[in-house]
Amino acid sequence: ISTNSFTSVPSFLQTQVVALRTSRSRTSFKIHRGLLVTKCPFLDAAIAESRTVANMKPYICTETRDSTLVAFIQWAYTGEEEDESMNQESDDESTIRQTTDELTEHVELYIFCHWYRIPELQEEAFRRIKLTLAMLRPSAGNMSAVVSAIRLVEARLPRVGDDPLRDHFAHYVAWEIDSLREFDCFRMLLRGLPDFALLVFAWVRPSELSPVRGGVAHG
Repeated sequence: ISTNSFTSVPSFLQTQVVALRTSRSRTSFKIHRGLLVTKCPFLDAAIAESRTVANMKPYICTETRDSTLVAFIQWAYTGEEEDESMNQESDDESTIRQTTDELTEHVELYIFCHWYRIPELQEEAFRRIKLTLAMLRPSAGNMSAVVSAIRLVEARLPRVGDDPLRDHFAHYVAWEIDSLREFDCFRMLLRGLPDFALLVFAWVRPSELSPVRGGVAHG
């Protein structure tokens, strides 16, 4: 084999390998340090500060899941996140379940990217969340998944400042409010998260008919 074929080998492949794992699992996932520092300098700095590399131990990423670390590492090496069903639209139960599961996965990745400051991947996760929501049809199962995703966002993202995902969920809920109002999980969501309910309220349009002017429409 000609040595010329190795001239394009990325230099990060010659750097130290570090291991990441979640607090929920004992499985670890490895990534080259030279790649990590370019894709997520914040996480690389946290690893250096924790001295886990010196102790030959995996660095623990709290409040996340194995699939999120896999998605991050795959993106770091390939520049792409696995994408199996963005163009699928079906009433098949397994496809619907897969789509709602993917909504949770993308939200988890978005949150991970927020805390570890990975704006490029966070933007991609946001794009996929919007595509997934656009594919969901109103049903008890689908809307329950949306409510769970909103609860995840409200529990794990800071409520200081504007967040595009929180605002997009509020816009989505306002758009689908006629369908959502039928579900108990939606009513419980608004009761339990009044700040989010106010965001939804900001997107809701005035009633077309006046309650005090004999049913006269706006305009």
